Amino acid sequence: MARVCREVLTGTAISCFKPKRVGELAVRILVLNPEHRIRGALATLVGSVSQLLVTIITGLLALPFVLPLIKKIVLWEYAFVFGSGILISFVLVKLYFNINLLSKINFRFLKKFEIEKFTLVFEEYHFKQLLHILFLSTVRYFVFAFQYVLLFYA
Repeated sequence: MARVCREVLTGTAISCFKPKRVGELAVRILVLNPEHRIRGALATLVGSVSQLLVTIITGLLALPFVLPLIKKIVLWEYAFVFGSGILISFVLVKLYFNINLLSKINFRFLKKFEIEKFTLVFEEYHFKQLLHILFLSTVRYFVFAFQYVLLFYA
């Protein structure tokens, strides 16, 4: 437990200085045992994709409500923006819950790195686990949004 806390706190401290969560990934790679580094980095990708998915979906779903405040739009533009937002969200969710297909992609250009054996980590994630990760990412998103609102009104 102490090691996990050390990893999380180190990753958080380093990520304060690095953009786009590079610090968390770098610390995970440094702290993990050498035989688990690539698998750990690829497993981190699942959480990052989940958080990106939540951000994109909430942005796309909020766009039809914010767009009329920015620009006067007609009904067909509104319907197009809302419809395309729903369609893109559906496709992204479908791709996320089929993340295990990444292990089946032929990485010919990465043959010299022997990464195929490490991509099997994506097959270990099942629907329930991915749903749980997505739920935690959604909670994290709304906590950050709530903090932003508190800061805005403070």
